[in-house]
Amino acid sequence: MRLHPIIAVFCLMTVTCVSASTDTKKCPTCVSSETLRRRIIEEAPEVAQLSGIDKAIALLQWASTTGDYSPDPGLTPASFETWSAQKMVYDFFDHDLGGISCGGYAVFFRKILNLFGIDAFEVNYGIPNSYVTHVTVIVPDRGEFYVLDPSFAVTFTRGNENLSVDRAIKLIMSGRSDLIHPREHLQRGRDILVRSRREISSFPEICERLSTTPAGLTKCSTTSYSYFSAFQRGSSAEWRKFNVQLDNAGLFRLMREGFFSVNRSIDPRSRTKFIARMKNLGIPFHAS
Repeated sequence: MRLHPIIAVFCLMTVTCVSASTDTKKCPTCVSSETLRRRIIEEAPEVAQLSGIDKAIALLQWASTTGDYSPDPGLTPASFETWSAQKMVYDFFDHDLGGISCGGYAVFFRKILNLFGIDAFEVNYGIPNSYVTHVTVIVPDRGEFYVLDPSFAVTFTRGNENLSVDRAIKLIMSGRSDLIHPREHLQRGRDILVRSRREISSFPEICERLSTTPAGLTKCSTTSYSYFSAFQRGSSAEWRKFNVQLDNAGLFRLMREGFFSVNRSIDPRSRTKFIARMKNLGIPFHAS
């Protein structure tokens, strides 16, 4: 997915804990998944009070804020997707060693959801042989499937109700995409990490604070910037080349171009059901 130049994901990078094991004898600096669970509940108390899709959305806000972003693929470790969620948080994000983009965010968020027993899976979709692609997270709930996108910290609604994937696509097909509304959940901001300030100098609106990390990276911290709006501004021209309109329903419009992969879920039936629904809507599968 080619985002706004300041809004991609993978290289080797040393981290403080070289093992994903939670056995403290093998890895004294590692922490357990339960430790991470307690931290999340402490930082986002509403998680403990909610259930279903509402709980997943609360976790979306936490994960989207905690995960550091970088437009530099070289600042995402090649093995990142294989790490445990606690390794991602305690050994990488907490030390400002690098950042992730859509693929990394999707894996990280899915692992956070799974930590709380919530079923979810990543989907990779878009136009073959182009930069016009995206990776996001699908959360099944009560027989429906919802996009909870950690890259932009957005969910989608129609009126006051969460909007499922197939209903959103049906609205587009019927010419009623105006009823699809993105809802942003990034309230506490996010850190952006780059090698040089030149990489963000053209986009001063995203930086409320600039600092240098112990690893020598430039960190831009923001609390109010809209990543979804930046993506729309920066990528609309590229999408138009492929006859895809990047409006508020753009992520669903792109989904209609087809899926490259639908990853495994806790309940295999969820993945199977989702694929069947998409095929019934006439959406192609470049690979599955």
